[in-house]
Amino acid sequence: MAGPGFWLIQYQGRMFRQSELTLKPIDDLNIGDFRLFDVDNRCVLPVGVNVGFYCTSSDVIHSFAVPKCFIKMDALNGLLTKVTFNFSCCGLLFYGQCSEICGANHSFIPIALELTSLEC
Repeated sequence: MAGPGFWLIQYQGRMFRQSELTLKPIDDLNIGDFRLFDVDNRCVLPVGVNVGFYCTSSDVIHSFAVPKCFIKMDALNGLLTKVTFNFSCCGLLFYGQCSEICGANHSFIPIALELTSLEC
């Protein structure tokens, strides 16, 4: 848990102060509220199978990152990057985000990977 705070971001010569950030305990979340990096549509992946992640960009540099899986790959305009991963533990949930300050909507690029068995 954390108290109120704020970020100062300088973007294209202008200074912005984001609104205060207040974190709530999990028990205080309402039904339908997102927790941390959770998303409305998780990427569901099988365990025990090689999974390829392909990244590219149509504008600026982005970076697909899931730190707990040791995955970080840049998405560059005009270049297709690929990493192959094989998950071994079923039922886990991993969160990540764009790890490149790519623009005004940078904070709206969360990633959630849900691992499941092919037999389910």
